Amino acid sequence: MLDSGRQLDADRESMIAELWATIAVKVLEMSVAARRGRAPDGFRLLGEGDNRIQEAFGALEPRCRASALALQRRPPFDPEDRGGRLDRESMRRGVRIEAIASEHAGLANPFLRATQPHARCGPVMGSALLLDRACAVLPGMPTGAGASTAWIVTRPDLVRMVCQLWDITYAASVPALRSPWPALTSRQLAVAQRAARGWTRAAIARDLGVSVRTVAGELHELKPLLPLL
Repeated sequence: MLDSGRQLDADRESMIAELWATIAVKVLEMSVAARRGRAPDGFRLLGEGDNRIQEAFGALEPRCRASALALQRRPPFDPEDRGGRLDRESMRRGVRIEAIASEHAGLANPFLRATQPHARCGPVMGSALLLDRACAVLPGMPTGAGASTAWIVTRPDLVRMVCQLWDITYAASVPALRSPWPALTSRQLAVAQRAARGWTRAAIARDLGVSVRTVAGELHELKPLLPLL
């Protein structure tokens, strides 16, 4: 039984890798065509550069009606919690929010579990956002200046592949509680977010209603996890 389980996991990871590779090639081909003024139907640029892409996500949020499913290879620690605010807005409207991140992602960003309690840990090899299972946002090649790019896709063939990718990855994932990701407290998260924005220990203490000594203790615990603190 153990060997058959391992074979199933290997087969799933192989299927996931093949899907990622196929999607990446298609996005590359279509983005090159779009740059040459021949954008295929159902494929357009969402934004260039992290800030503009984040703003574009904010504009997309009200259009999402049923579900927002994210595959996250390396979600960074964002002290402004912009993604978290969008998630909360969507959940208030009754949208189902789910995310799957790689095992490495939750170790590189130890606040992933605290900021995304709905996240699962699984074999994620790239990034994608699936909205209402009808539209996908996919990363493309960076610009010549090195800025990141994101493309919005409504082509049925490509959206179907992203849906299949999500379903297979979800089946191979586990809840955050069963992952090796660090389990940090909400206060540690609050301290880290403020420290990363340049707040002094005294300012953090006043804002959170705790002592400076408490803040210093939390920062001491957090420093091995995020050297920027």
